Amino acid sequence: MRDVARLAGVSHQTVSRVLNGLPNVSDSVRERVERAVAQLGYRPNVSARALITKRTMTLGVVSVSTQQYGPAGTLTGISEAARRAGYFVSVTVLDAVDRQSMRSAIDHLLAAAVDGVIVIAPVGSVVEAVAGVARTVPLVMVEARDGEQSVAGIDQVGGARTATRHLLDLGHRTVAHVRGPINWFEADARVSGWLTELMAAHAPVPEVLVGDWSPAPATRRAGASSSGPTSPPSSPPTTRWRWACSAHSKRPGARYQATSAWWVSTTCPSRSSSTRR
Repeated sequence: MRDVARLAGVSHQTVSRVLNGLPNVSDSVRERVERAVAQLGYRPNVSARALITKRTMTLGVVSVSTQQYGPAGTLTGISEAARRAGYFVSVTVLDAVDRQSMRSAIDHLLAAAVDGVIVIAPVGSVVEAVAGVARTVPLVMVEARDGEQSVAGIDQVGGARTATRHLLDLGHRTVAHVRGPINWFEADARVSGWLTELMAAHAPVPEVLVGDWSPAPATRRAGASSSGPTSPPSSPPTTRWRWACSAHSKRPGARYQATSAWWVSTTCPSRSSSTRR
């Protein structure tokens, strides 16, 4: 930095202000400093800066199932956002999800003095593993349900409802759904939104087709059941269903419940002249 300051004819404090994007530096001085930085090929020493600021500008990420599109896409998004904000990313991938492996992963990241930890938590076992693990920096879980920790995610219920309503408004009698694996939070949420919108429209509820994020099994299931049942669905091998009412009974005030390690409960709408056929 002193070499840059000498070449630009300014103090090293001014160079620091330019490199950190701080105000109160004239355009001409900023241009001289930037030319000197380019000419000397200067790169800030993050380790040296951390000794002063007590910040490493590094985020730790713990993830599972990175071979799956969802967690892999989330990890890519985190990396891109961190880079734009001037942060580095240190990633730890877990093969087994339990309290001990999670504690070990977070301790490993804390030993590297990360400024914060992000846990990609698409399934309940990850959330359970995080609970109770001591930490000294902020921690955010992505793709998890709301809970005691800070959570960042997408409104999957609202998105599924909007998509279902759009297809119904096009005149379709009902809408089929191919869901992701059982117990994945976002897959569960999309089923909830789809089901809620079908029930509100008095539309037939087809059997949920269960996929595993790979295209072949879901395609085979969809091809085998493309028409879908018009009566209460039979139980898929990995999904439990309880029917207290259906789109056919339309008993006002009755309750409908479905479960696949989660519960959806909604009141059957009253039948009216606007009921969709």
